[in-house]
Amino acid sequence: MEYILEMKNIEKKYLDAHNKEVPAIKSFTAGFEKGKFYAVMGPSGAGKSTILSIMGFMEGKTGGNMYLEGQKINLMTPREMAVIRRDKIGFVFQHYFLNPKLTVMDNIILPMKINKRINRRDYKNKAVELLKYFGIEKYAERFPDEISGGEQQRVCIARALANNPEIILADEPTGNLDEDNEKIVLDILKGLSEEGKTVIIVSHSSAVKKYADKVLNIRDGILEE
Repeated sequence: MEYILEMKNIEKKYLDAHNKEVPAIKSFTAGFEKGKFYAVMGPSGAGKSTILSIMGFMEGKTGGNMYLEGQKINLMTPREMAVIRRDKIGFVFQHYFLNPKLTVMDNIILPMKINKRINRRDYKNKAVELLKYFGIEKYAERFPDEISGGEQQRVCIARALANNPEIILADEPTGNLDEDNEKIVLDILKGLSEEGKTVIIVSHSSAVKKYADKVLNIRDGILEE
């Protein structure tokens, strides 16, 4: 089976205040296919967000191997990791992390500005397409604090898609939303997986399970079978 992202025996250790190693991830082995929706679940402190950060090349591992599109990923420079994050991965966060000083339109355009593959003359057209896709075009010139949490999360997902990544990583994307908006966001993420994106979501919400093609349960830094 061919995976877009594969992790084998991943480990992650941190040093505490006494310079003692503390394991955050003890053993994580999993493969992720294109066009599938995965849910990583478990109690607080289990290592869910840590493993998502490693998947997203936001932090390094201390053991094991990772493969991206079949290619083994060894030690990488910060620049190399940044290129992978820009070109291959879109991030969706619980707290949105939208720039409050930029309009909705400009928040979506922002990732395009670091992507040399996109002509600056195309920024606005691509942003408008995403706004329409998510039904938020009427908010284009508003600022984040002028729209609801559910609408902000849709902006966040649109921003994550600005560079057309193949993998969407979502860290508790419905954690701040009510039930109705949670359904809207999960429906959107499921739709993206059905269109061919690989969607990996970390969540405490039991509602995620019915959307997932596969649920990965992690406890005490270990993936449970």
